[in-house]
Amino acid sequence: MALFYILVLLPIGAFLLTDFLVPRIINVVKTKHLVDAPNGRSSHEEITPNMGGIAFYICVMISFYFLDYVDHYNSIHSIVPGLTIMFIIGLKDDLTVLSARAKLTSQIISCLFLLSHFKFAIYSLNGFLGINNLNPYLSFLLALVIMLAIINAYNLIDGIDGLASIIGLIVFAFFGAIFFLAGAYLFAGLSFIFMGCLSAFLLHNISKKNKIFMGDTGSMLIGFVLAAMTIRLLAFPLNLLDNLGFIPSNLPLIIASILILPLFDMIRVMIVRLSKRKSPFSPDRNHIHHLLCDKLHLTHVKTSLIMGAFNLLFVSLILFLSTFMHSLLLLAVFLFGISLFTLVLAYIKKAKFSFQVKESEHALKV
Repeated sequence: MALFYILVLLPIGAFLLTDFLVPRIINVVKTKHLVDAPNGRSSHEEITPNMGGIAFYICVMISFYFLDYVDHYNSIHSIVPGLTIMFIIGLKDDLTVLSARAKLTSQIISCLFLLSHFKFAIYSLNGFLGINNLNPYLSFLLALVIMLAIINAYNLIDGIDGLASIIGLIVFAFFGAIFFLAGAYLFAGLSFIFMGCLSAFLLHNISKKNKIFMGDTGSMLIGFVLAAMTIRLLAFPLNLLDNLGFIPSNLPLIIASILILPLFDMIRVMIVRLSKRKSPFSPDRNHIHHLLCDKLHLTHVKTSLIMGAFNLLFVSLILFLSTFMHSLLLLAVFLFGISLFTLVLAYIKKAKFSFQVKESEHALKV
């Protein structure tokens, strides 16, 4: 009964509650004129309600009541304060834009609440690249950096219709499966609940008549939950990892592959900005989804599906190889896949540029 509860009832309840809440949030946002007006770097042309993440927050807070019986270590007590701070900061940023410093400070405070719990302490990397036991202070710093990277990576990928929801569904599906097989039912249930929320939200996000964005209210909240799940996975004892079918030392690469698109896109964008002597936090249209939309003239939905398919295929390949490849060889495959993807993106950008040059030359001849 407990398995049916976590796998079926809670996700369906989250779907129905989100589907019920989102139209009402749209109505309030429109009535109060709290809409997202397009600007020079926007991928939408119409004034659109945002703050869809309010529905996520309500759903997850209610769900904690039903998940309490599988919370054997009172993890919820450390999750709720951080989650609430992220929600408030995201809401504030949707209403009045916050500075990067204010966001980062709030994110650090949120992470500290979580990392104060002993179940989120990373003691070992289980032999990844020969690394076993970690210094407690180094481990804490590593966990904080990882959390901040994931929160901001997911926040940055929310740029076109459907993308954040589709990537979120894929990531939560893999996390949910891993936690479920490991018997960590609190985080398995939380993963499946977010899948229900995102499925309902996606229908509204890609709608033409009843569109809404999750905004920073949603993306920062989800980013925090994904970051928390990542740290909890890395903190798993070896005996739990033995039940998952892959070599335990490959866990960091498996997690990186699950989150590959948000993390890769963030790193790539920051490198591009720094190469142009700009702040790594300065807004622009250099994200992967912008490249596909602008250069290939793909719709938001097609771009989101293509990027989701890549994420799904990449993590499936890494998961398969992780059952018999050790971390060093798997890392080589991982880096090769990233390099190949980078070359494909460079080719798309160059091919489009070449086409524009030829078109201009033809115009001059005419």
